[in-house]
Amino acid sequence: MAKLISARHGDYKGESLTEEGREQIARLAESIHEALGDIPYFMVSSTVPRAVQSSQIIADRLGIASFETEEYICDPMDVPSGNKRGTFLADRNFDKMMGMVYAWDEKAEGALIIVSHGHIAEIMADMFGSKYGIDVTEYNLEKGEAVYVDPDTKSHRLLPGK
Repeated sequence: MAKLISARHGDYKGESLTEEGREQIARLAESIHEALGDIPYFMVSSTVPRAVQSSQIIADRLGIASFETEEYICDPMDVPSGNKRGTFLADRNFDKMMGMVYAWDEKAEGALIIVSHGHIAEIMADMFGSKYGIDVTEYNLEKGEAVYVDPDTKSHRLLPGK
């Protein structure tokens, strides 16, 4: 079974990570490496610049050559006003996103790292955990933090970026 790291991007101003945000994500990347070691990683990022920048920092630390970006895991608040989606949970993109997570989980070993946004990262961790009977509802992720869900040990924990 695959493991899931559902991360929230680092602190930002405008379109870019701040220095603090880059430091948060560097610490998070180190925490991910300490938790998982040298296993295969697959990473997907929101298309929002702060998430892509966070993903690049994590990829560099973990030796991930490339990662995918997916619009459907972006924060609905970041969608241009001409493309209204409604709330994230009511959006069909939520089903698409979780379908991607479940499909990856069934065919892969290693860890799936998803870099997105606060409530989205929390929901993904919770939905992935619920598939394996793991209650992952307790987290309110701060910028630069992630939830690590391990179906093999039926456990979860916060990976701090602070």
